[in-house]
Amino acid sequence: MLGGAALGFGAGFGLAVVLGIYERWKNPSDPSAYGGGLLIGVVTIPGGIFVGLLFGAMLGQRWIKASQPRGFDIVGAPGSRAAR
Repeated sequence: MLGGAALGFGAGFGLAVVLGIYERWKNPSDPSAYGGGLLIGVVTIPGGIFVGLLFGAMLGQRWIKASQPRGFDIVGAPGSRAAR
């Protein structure tokens, strides 16, 4: 989960930096050119952290389920037929 959050933070921060550099290159005389990157960072960094946490939790849950030992089940689910 923490790896996903760190990756999401890095992606959001990187996008904000790239957009800020691009806007500054596009409009060199505009002092508020970095503001676009900052606004994108305000939106993408928390969103990236949240999405990274969600995907990390989902993948962790799948990994835990896959690593559990599987024994022989006589009856798979309540009400189902016994294995032959």
